Amino acid sequence: MKCITLEICKTLLGISEDVSTYDDAIESKINYIDVTVKRITKNKFNMQIVGATTINTKTLSVYSIYSYAGQIYDSCERSGFTVSDILSVGQQLEGSGIASGSYIKDIIAETGFLNTVNPRIELSANATATGQTSIMTGIPIDLQQVIAKGIWWLMQNDSTIIKDENWTSRSMGPLSISRSDSDSKIDMISGMPLWFVKAFPRFQGAY
Repeated sequence: MKCITLEICKTLLGISEDVSTYDDAIESKINYIDVTVKRITKNKFNMQIVGATTINTKTLSVYSIYSYAGQIYDSCERSGFTVSDILSVGQQLEGSGIASGSYIKDIIAETGFLNTVNPRIELSANATATGQTSIMTGIPIDLQQVIAKGIWWLMQNDSTIIKDENWTSRSMGPLSISRSDSDSKIDMISGMPLWFVKAFPRFQGAY
């Protein structure tokens, strides 16, 4: 799952849906920013959840979770990581049985005698089907504001665009950016400004 879509990026940047002036530029930068974000976060937000949904409810029962390295959670084995250790509130969700644009609203721990009831995820919108399903997760929605700013920064610093360095703050719709000395420093690994890199959580080895 990509970290952001054209539609969400335009909304966060305050660009009207019917304005297509920046569409091609934004789409080209999304491919770059998606790889950059996944490298910074070690791709820890992109996982697969195997579980079950019930139509017209906001509950997803979790059976197992897989990362790019393999299975990291099994509801039948009560050892190692818990669901709340692995997943984060706000993570985007994509798959059959759930509404488009859904994300994790809350994580409900294992319940019942000896934790015999599967852990559950509260969805942001009602499920659209009943039955077992496979769901892909993505970057938490709160980080998309930073990602949108990063895309705009890339567009403004494109070599084909004349740069305007004579400003200390700039606003566009709901988006406002203020410059400081640290804003001008570029991370040598990602090629992005430090304010962008510092916004993302750091992960150690683990899963």
